[in-house]
Amino acid sequence: MDTPITPIVVTALAITAVKGTNLRSVDRIRLDRDGVRENRRFYLIDARDRLVNGKVLGELTAIVADYSDTARRLTLTLPDGSVCEDGIRLGEPVATRFFSGVVVGRLVHGPLSERLSEFAGQPIRLVEAPDVGGAVDRRGRGGHVSLMSRASLARLREAGDAAEVDGRRFRMLIEDDWVDRSVQIGEALVAFGGHIGRCLITSRDPDTGEIDLPTLDMLRSYRGDLGTTEPLAFGIYGHALVPGTIRVGDPVTPGDTIRGPSAPADQAPARQLRRMNASASGPAADNAPAREPAGAAASEPAGAAAREPAGAAAARAGGSGSPRAGGSGSP
Repeated sequence: MDTPITPIVVTALAITAVKGTNLRSVDRIRLDRDGVRENRRFYLIDARDRLVNGKVLGELTAIVADYSDTARRLTLTLPDGSVCEDGIRLGEPVATRFFSGVVVGRLVHGPLSERLSEFAGQPIRLVEAPDVGGAVDRRGRGGHVSLMSRASLARLREAGDAAEVDGRRFRMLIEDDWVDRSVQIGEALVAFGGHIGRCLITSRDPDTGEIDLPTLDMLRSYRGDLGTTEPLAFGIYGHALVPGTIRVGDPVTPGDTIRGPSAPADQAPARQLRRMNASASGPAADNAPAREPAGAAASEPAGAAAREPAGAAAARAGGSGSPRAGGSGSP
């Protein structure tokens, strides 16, 4: 008797308004060609205009950021329960280097930066990205949505003999076999162009920011030699070919192989990158988030997702990052 095929569905969606802060679960997102308007709309910099994320300041993950694009208001809830809310008042432009290049955003004036600086114990400034999805790591490679499956999380848990692995560590917005393919997720059609290499931030507890799990060692134990487009990959990133709404419970249907101009012009073919990485030698640096297109997302070796339980897929939305879907996960 044939085993019935379990449908793949979206099981979780998560976004964060400020890069590096706590992920917030939502029941639906609107995925446009440039990403999700409420996801990673803002980022933080220090006094020298350098990016501040969870790798630099792990405590950021304890802050919950909620943004209303309609009202143009940002609310920050800090670990002590205090709330700081203000309208978005933009100031002068500022250039900041991201993994994928230089992003020119605009400083946000008002009490939000002051409260963040008090929390961090150092000068921190809030910046609005120049466009929707502008604060995702793989913005230059069309990495506005990321995906990983619950089956992949289960395999990672086995590698580390861990009781549980919280998917929020990987900060995914929406698996290997799906790279270079289109995937229908709810109303949106997404093209996945590469794997998401992981960095030390995944070792931090997603609520406290404390380092408590050797995720990179766990990944290296069974994924270190795979020919993925980025080293120590877990999850995949992509962009919307056809915008649309994605809801928890929506079906996820892999489609055709992508060829030609479907991916951004500056994105090298994923298969070529896999071959290059497969032929390279030497361990991946623990702090290398993968050469940007992020938000950060990563995935399994080609073909591995097809061997995993189909019903275990989950999704998060976000950038460069599930079906956990999330922005290109990155912190």
